[in-house]
Order: sequence, then structure tokens, then C-alpha cells
Amino acid sequence: MAAEKFGTVVFLDSFNLPEVPVEYRERDTISYISRIKLDNYAYQEALRRPFSIPELPQKIHNLILDGFSFGYPAGFLAQLGQKLPDLETLTLHFQLFGGMDESTWEDAVTFITSLKKLQRLNLLDVMPTQWLRSGFFAIIGKSLTSRAAGLEKLTISFTTSNEPNEFLHQVPFNDLQYFIMPSLRILCLNVSPADTDASSVGPDGNPVKQPLGVLPIPSELTPQSGILSALLTGRTAPTDLKYMDLSLFTLTVDQVVEVLQKHTSLNYLKTSLYLVPEQGPKERLMKGLSVCSGLEEVRIIYYPSLGFYRAVGNAPQWSLRSLAKNLQFSDTRPPYRNSRKYVPSAG
Repeated sequence: MAAEKFGTVVFLDSFNLPEVPVEYRERDTISYISRIKLDNYAYQEALRRPFSIPELPQKIHNLILDGFSFGYPAGFLAQLGQKLPDLETLTLHFQLFGGMDESTWEDAVTFITSLKKLQRLNLLDVMPTQWLRSGFFAIIGKSLTSRAAGLEKLTISFTTSNEPNEFLHQVPFNDLQYFIMPSLRILCLNVSPADTDASSVGPDGNPVKQPLGVLPIPSELTPQSGILSALLTGRTAPTDLKYMDLSLFTLTVDQVVEVLQKHTSLNYLKTSLYLVPEQGPKERLMKGLSVCSGLEEVRIIYYPSLGFYRAVGNAPQWSLRSLAKNLQFSDTRPPYRNSRKYVPSAG
């Protein structure tokens, strides 16, 4: 156990949680990081053994669970939730949260739905194959939106495999609409490539293929996902959204403008933009941006269509340079190779 600047960090070799020492009891954040061997047999043994959870300080409002690659024993999460009734922020990083059978799946759902004071939910480094039993996200989202007090912040950050098409078939993009609720002020739905060491070697002895980037949900599937409808309709649309990252989904210029017109209180916007050869995309985008008077930063990840590429060769006015003429663009870091950053000019 270690004391960090903003909380307590506990490294676990089993599911027997230690008592929190008196000197750490005033801290409002606790992180449990798994050091359980990733050998499948060893982890399964840990899951079968009895677990124990002591009484935890009631001042804990923020919980981080990290690296539980094969999940938790059945009943562990529900009991942990009972020990932390005032939890406001939950961060889950890189894990098989729903476990591998019916009992652990139900335990995970019970845990999330029992956190009545939860305001911020962060699901980070989500590999679809680690989470996704059919309908899991939909059940969690519906349970959160049905509460009297909704979430203020939601982050779901997916991590792709080396095969983009495989990822698109696995990610539950149709279920994400159920997380949208009027109380949201921060919404992040994004995707990034797996962090693979360039020197990594696979089981066959060959170098692991390095991801070249990410492939978001295609524009033709975005309307089907229900995410735009949830963001734009009165029943579910956030009423005071300040920060929005929708880069998991590819939007058209018109869809971006529609989102901006609905959420005029935005300070930050990040989106994946599908470009087609059409008249006036720059003007329409600039007009849409202008309705958000408090907008401080916009990040656009562009995905040109095949028609766009063809048009560039025949008509220079369709080039990205033309689209960005009145935007102060600067390169950003990977993983988004086609990413640009827009900072509104003063006045």
C-alpha cells in the first residue's frame, strides 16, 4: 500500500483487500491495482478462493480498479459497492469487468447500479472482447439514465486490436445511446490503437503487427447507432454540455453542425469528420462553430471519402487546405494521423 498525492494505491496479489491504515483514512481516492499473475490457471485459482473486504473509510468518493484482466470472483463487486455507498467517481481500466460467466456478469451489473451517488464514470482502455457480452452496455446505460440523479461525466475509451474490421464488429456502438442523459456536462466516446511495444513478439515468434491508426464507426452506421438521436432529442439530450469528444463516430459536416446548434454551451469539441466532394463544407462548418460563443478548442479528425480523393485531383477547391483556410490548424500527436487542432482566434 502506498500514499500518493491525491489518494491511496493498493497493489493486490489476491482478492483479500487489506485494511486501510489510519494515516490514509482521510484520503478520498483509493486505487486497487491487480498484481495477480496473468497466467490463466493462477488467475482462475485466485477467482475460486474466498475473498474478503474490510470496512472502508466512508470518506472515499473515488475508486479506481486497474488491470483485473480476468475479472473478479462472483459477489466481490457487489460487496465492494456496499462498502462504498458514497462513491461519486468510478474508473475502470483494462479489465474483464463482467467476468466470464453468468454470476460474475450479474455481479458487475449489480455493482454499477447500486452506486446511487455516482456522478462520474470512466471506462478506459476498453477492449470489446474483454467486456462485451451482448447487451451489457445497454443494461448499464439504462440503469444509470433511470436514476433520479444522472451522471455529470461519462468517458468510454475503446482500444482497437490490430484488425480494424474486427474491432468494428465487436464494439457495441448501438448500446452507447443508452448512456446519454440530460445531466451530462462531459461526454467522451473515443477510440485509440493498442499500445504495442515495437519489439513485441507474438506466440508464433513473429513480430507483433503494429497498428497504423484507428478506424472509427463509419458515417453510414452513425445514424443507426442512435447516438445522434439521443444527443439531439429533448428527452435524453444533455442540457448544459461543456465538453464533447465524439471521435468514436464519423460524422458528416451537416451532422457536426446539427450537434453544434443543439449544444451551444460547448467549450470543447472533438469529432471524426467524413469528407465528401460537396459545395461549401468550410462555410457550413464555420457557421456551425460560430453558434458556440464559448468554444475554446475544436479537434477534427478527417476521413476523406474515395470520392473526395478523386475530386482533389480534378478540382483543387476540394482540398483539405481549402476546407481549413480560415481555421488555425496545427498538427497533434498520434494515434490520429489525420488529426488537426482548431483554436478560435481572439475576437
